[in-house]
Amino acid sequence: MGRFWVSVVFGACGFVGIQAQPAIVEWGTWRSWGDLGNGMYLNPVIPSDYSDIDCIRVGDDYYAISSTFQFSPGMTVLHSKDLVNWEICGNAVADLTQIGPELGWSRMGRYNRGIWAGSLRYHAGRFYLFFGTPDEGFFMTSALRPEGPWEPLTRLLDGPGWDDCSAIWDDSGKAYFVGTHFADGYKTYLFDMAADGKKAASAQAKISGALFPVAQAYNQLSKDDRYQFRRLLRSFVKWYNYISQIVRMFDKGLHEEYLFCSYLFKLIPAEPSVPWDLENRVKLEYYRLEKT
Repeated sequence: MGRFWVSVVFGACGFVGIQAQPAIVEWGTWRSWGDLGNGMYLNPVIPSDYSDIDCIRVGDDYYAISSTFQFSPGMTVLHSKDLVNWEICGNAVADLTQIGPELGWSRMGRYNRGIWAGSLRYHAGRFYLFFGTPDEGFFMTSALRPEGPWEPLTRLLDGPGWDDCSAIWDDSGKAYFVGTHFADGYKTYLFDMAADGKKAASAQAKISGALFPVAQAYNQLSKDDRYQFRRLLRSFVKWYNYISQIVRMFDKGLHEEYLFCSYLFKLIPAEPSVPWDLENRVKLEYYRLEKT
């Protein structure tokens, strides 16, 4: 799946003044790729498998991260000036044994697991990296420069079953962490987080309360209208995610709409003929974690 993300995410390059050359080729059979040297580029811009790309813009520079699973060093960090020509900055996790003994040099008990999809953020002059492992939980690290040195890993949440995550600081500096619990039906949870990103609060909420009226309205639509609704929702989430990394703007209200639509899209049934039974999928509830 990661190879498709590379082509799709980096395909947003057209927004920064480089035009794409239209071409359809079978994966792995291309003779040229990336910057063609004539103001055009050809996908893939990187002829390799960089899974679960997350990309941010800091000033005139773009930085991206990629999952590395059981491989060490972990979490590749990339740099680009134009989203086409990329170079490797380094790796944020020098030693995977920080995660657990099953990711050691003498044995490998986490094949194809280890470091999964991460989230790269820049706040108050510092780079923050968050990621989950399917067996050990969520971790974070930070650095003044993307090349490092990166701090030793800090565990945010201890326990299996967690995946995609993200973090955000609001205008007042208050921090939040979002994580998906795939072991619990891919429900998404919102945590209060310390400003330095090193601690998630013990109380958390499932993000679902505002979705009930939407679910009720969705179930009243015809099959065709359900399909169109999901299609428009997917397009908004996709293009906002791309453009917000490229255009120098941040609209708080629009970003809130994006977050809401992102969670909404994950919950709506892919098959438009299936009613949306939100009651059995998510419930608004709070609870305390045994470990934070």
